[in-house]
Amino acid sequence: MNRKKRLTLCLILTLVLMAVLVGYRVYLFVREADYQALNAENIERIESRLHGRTGYRFAVVGNIRNSMRIFERRIAPLMKANGADFMISLGNAVYDGAEGKYRLLYRGLKKLDIPYVLSVGHNEVEDFGAEKFYRHFGPYFFSFHLENAYFIVLDSSGQTSWKWQMRWLRQELTAAKQSPYRFVFLNHAVFSLLGFDPDETHYVLDVKVSRKLRQLFSRYRVTAVFSAGYPTYHERLEQGVRYIVSGGGGGLLFDRREPYQIVNVAVRPDQAVFENVEAAERLGTLREKLLVGALVGLWSGGSGRGSLVGSGRAALVGGRTKLDA
Repeated sequence: MNRKKRLTLCLILTLVLMAVLVGYRVYLFVREADYQALNAENIERIESRLHGRTGYRFAVVGNIRNSMRIFERRIAPLMKANGADFMISLGNAVYDGAEGKYRLLYRGLKKLDIPYVLSVGHNEVEDFGAEKFYRHFGPYFFSFHLENAYFIVLDSSGQTSWKWQMRWLRQELTAAKQSPYRFVFLNHAVFSLLGFDPDETHYVLDVKVSRKLRQLFSRYRVTAVFSAGYPTYHERLEQGVRYIVSGGGGGLLFDRREPYQIVNVAVRPDQAVFENVEAAERLGTLREKLLVGALVGLWSGGSGRGSLVGSGRAALVGGRTKLDA
């Protein structure tokens, strides 16, 4: 075969490959074009599934970052093993706001056998992704409630002014007074953590905003505040409010000592139990890079610490923090 024929063959193969990739994307676009308002759909499933129940479990996950293979192999089994009835993502579930990244996330989460709710985060609004999040999942801040718990999701991505959210949050917390448990979820951490840049806006809230939020959380006796923020697990108790940073639920974790992990929450009639649950082991660095990089690049155009918490005064019980109902 002469050089001209080889070049022609290479060109034909390249065109065929490009046609296959374009056709596959068009197929996915047509096949998945109708997924909208998924948060509303899944909240309805949660409410129907847990109607009248005062005991249930849910998983809190942050920073999935489109690494759906790692999510499927490391995170989903943790949720299943702990009997989670639903999942709440704290944001950064996508690598960025490109349409392909949302579709990759959607296809991965469809494999879960439990409903899920997504918070908006920094990654969700990157690359003009805010409109896509709103179309596919719904409003940036919202609330829902079950028999004995009130769930409030805030927008720390910058899409909604804090002045407006503070007013809305006071109204929601007032309405939530009748619920024994009040849970708040947002993407950015409320506190800066040692070892990280305190001015890194990808991780932590503005100091003034944080102070106002913490005052409201304390005044209305919020049970727990969850955030994704930093790629490490952290938990603290301040003025009766438990603050939890969930750690990494996917993506590349550059600190090899950090595991993939979730927060498992068991709500009971008399108390709620919070547990940091870690994946049994990490994949090798090369395998993690391949799993994350290959999937994201395609679209580029356990056990741990636990604490018992109720809704009243704090007392130390057996090395765990318990708030008596």
